[in-house]
Amino acid sequence: MHTDNSSHLKEAIRHTEEAVRAIDAKTIAQHVEEAKKHATAAQSEKPDDDYIQEGLECLDDALQESQDDEADSARKAVDEALDKFYQAEQAAR
Repeated sequence: MHTDNSSHLKEAIRHTEEAVRAIDAKTIAQHVEEAKKHATAAQSEKPDDDYIQEGLECLDDALQESQDDEADSARKAVDEALDKFYQAEQAAR
């Protein structure tokens, strides 16, 4: 089954939202990894989308912070990623 860019972006948003709500750094990291998979797929289908690229960069920051067991800093980076993905979603409409 082929999934379009919009579906990948929606899944990236869903996992990013879950990461924002996560309580601990390990759970944040798990959701960030899933979000990155979908955001990367969305980006590959729309490589000129700066919002997706910026969101991926924020997810990378969040992953690093969560690996350092810095849940609050990781959550802040995830929140920034979520904002970028929402912008990408709006721009696609």
